[in-house]
Amino acid sequence: MAITRTVDNGDELQQAFHEYGRGDQFSNDGFDWLFDILDEMETELDVIGVCCDVTEYDPDEFNKQIPDDRQEEFTELINGNYIGWNI
Repeated sequence: MAITRTVDNGDELQQAFHEYGRGDQFSNDGFDWLFDILDEMETELDVIGVCCDVTEYDPDEFNKQIPDDRQEEFTELINGNYIGWNI
């Protein structure tokens, strides 16, 4: 039997990550973005899987780590960071 949990916003999603010791994995804006994406997918939450599949970068790190031809795949957050799915 699986135990499932419903989260209704980015703050509750961040709390779920915090319970796995990963509450600092993303910024508040990052958790809001992630909530919107996961909510559209209507998927069960896999905190560790999401941590492996999604990365948030500050602008300097983004420009160093992500090739120019992949930068359009990422979303710029309100705080100036970038977030997106890893390949």
